[in-house]
Amino acid sequence: MIQSFTLKNGLWFALGGLLLFMSLNYHAKAKPFTYQSQIWSDKAGYNIYLPLLFIYGNDASALPDSIVQKTGEGFSIDTSNNTVVTKYTSGVAILQTPFFLTAHFLAKISGDETTGFSSKYQKTIDFASVFYCVLGLFLLYKILVKRHSKKLASISLIAVLFGSNLLYYSIDETGMSHVYSFFLFALFLYLLDKTAFLHKSSWRQLVFIGLTLGLITLIRPINLLIFSAYFFWDLNPSNSLKDRFSRLFQFKTTILLSLSFILVLIPQLIYWKISFGDWFVYSYGKETFDFLHPEFLTVLFSAKQGVFIYGTILLLSVIWSVRLALQKNTNGIFYTILFLLIAYITASWHDPSFGCSFGARNLVEYQAVFVMPLLAFFNFIQQKKKGLQIVFSALMTVLIAINVLMVYGYGGCSLVSSHWDFGQMVDLMDL
Repeated sequence: MIQSFTLKNGLWFALGGLLLFMSLNYHAKAKPFTYQSQIWSDKAGYNIYLPLLFIYGNDASALPDSIVQKTGEGFSIDTSNNTVVTKYTSGVAILQTPFFLTAHFLAKISGDETTGFSSKYQKTIDFASVFYCVLGLFLLYKILVKRHSKKLASISLIAVLFGSNLLYYSIDETGMSHVYSFFLFALFLYLLDKTAFLHKSSWRQLVFIGLTLGLITLIRPINLLIFSAYFFWDLNPSNSLKDRFSRLFQFKTTILLSLSFILVLIPQLIYWKISFGDWFVYSYGKETFDFLHPEFLTVLFSAKQGVFIYGTILLLSVIWSVRLALQKNTNGIFYTILFLLIAYITASWHDPSFGCSFGARNLVEYQAVFVMPLLAFFNFIQQKKKGLQIVFSALMTVLIAINVLMVYGYGGCSLVSSHWDFGQMVDLMDL
């Protein structure tokens, strides 16, 4: 069956329906205002912009009593200035806005409470997460089918979705930033591919690219690393690095990209000015990087959140990237260096496990890039004998099944206390 599987139009809706069912089913079992709920801790910090703006008119004192504690202290209230203080920027809230307003409308016409934190508001976050996940996969599909067959493109995307931590952050931690960044990464790559790296770009396309990069930065500033794809992805003699620099710094291109990029950031700058008194703020306080002492082994292999332990599909992508790099393939070199750079940045963070995390959660969005070496690997396997293809298909099925079981068995923060206690990891998996 997997040999002939392709993502036809109806299957996209079926995939969205499946993910939505999985997400709503997961959260139906979770008590409201707990770690498993859609608005809790970091997720509340991302979301708070919406009720604050649309319901409470930016009046922090009007928020429900004890809402900071009820939502896991993902934000705080500065009573002296009557402002909400959150260290998270507003990119996620911007993407969630249509779903929040839908929930608010439904709450009003049904007579439910319109606090911005009740069940309807929380459930629509599941809809938002699934929507952006599927849309991101669809955009990647449009890119991949230009490089290989529909069959291989479909299999690659299904493998990435169900064989990596993208699944967990699409159906469980729906209020976290990563699935939204995944969509934006896919959109940026799609726009690059569509415009032939700005070679065939209209002013509208340039504006869209600038807005996309602005949103990427507004969700997680370090993710502007994805812009490196403009310079190094799909390099060839007719689309060289020199040509790309030349196109980027043409007057029209520079102006449109810069203005649309800055336009997205303006609301955040205003918020910082109101809340902190400065236009530019490092809102993470004492949470910093230690680039002299990176913990690579913890990031890659630990029982707590190791990249290659939770979602082994990425290991195949990295191995194939290295193989391509050794063959002096420019894409392979780009994928390998990008992975090493992300791993180094992650390993240098003050908490390399990123707290409560299923795998290295900051790599979720980069699955939009690493699906491409995976596609190249699948293409390689397809050219081998039938027996090897069957063996590999069985192996892939097992790896995907293990990842899905781990997603369902993951216990969150309480799972593993030690980075290297694999026995505890196995014991605490609720399988």
